[in-house]
Amino acid sequence: MVFVVASCVVLTGCITGARPSFSTDEVLELGPPPSIDGTINDIESVVVIGDSITAASADAIRYVLTASGVTDITIDGVASRRIEVGNGSTEPLSGVRTLTTLVADGAAPDVWVIALGTNDLTSYSGAEAYAALVDEVIALISPSTTLVWIDAYLPQHLEQSEVFNEVLRTQLGERGNAAVGSWFAVAAQPDTDLLRNDQIHPNNAGRIAFATVIANALARVT
Repeated sequence: MVFVVASCVVLTGCITGARPSFSTDEVLELGPPPSIDGTINDIESVVVIGDSITAASADAIRYVLTASGVTDITIDGVASRRIEVGNGSTEPLSGVRTLTTLVADGAAPDVWVIALGTNDLTSYSGAEAYAALVDEVIALISPSTTLVWIDAYLPQHLEQSEVFNEVLRTQLGERGNAAVGSWFAVAAQPDTDLLRNDQIHPNNAGRIAFATVIANALARVT
């Protein structure tokens, strides 16, 4: 889960720069790029901010998005990251602070992808609190810039997951120029083999599935 970008901290999965290339071993491990629902048009640059699910899937995200034509990919994923809470010292830097820092450093992607919420589900109670968290992120991104948010799936807390995801769709619908990618819909399917034993983090197949959720959401906003 450890990669580096100028504004990132240790334990952050960060990959930046020009179009990535992949070794033969990486291609063999990841398999052929999956088909996505549509095509990604007019998106050259994407920044992904997430937690350990994103960090674990970073190579797969690069692989799937590159195959879909995205040429500039930044991934910032860190274990246990929350949306608002986290100073980067005694706890992981929060999504809000990470986003603020990246913007201050000049990040201006065609699309921001946020994959946060799982680590916040049990720390807040009710739709109003979840909405305030989502709105705090929305406020930091120009309305003219497309926003994609990947929803949450925490099987031990399905009710909170469902409430958060419903709120997420409402808030992004009000914002416009946005889409929600449903990791919940993919990971919660019965008889799938996408998750590790903890039933939260993706295994090798799950990494590709998570990346495909992002790609499908990008296709819907182009």
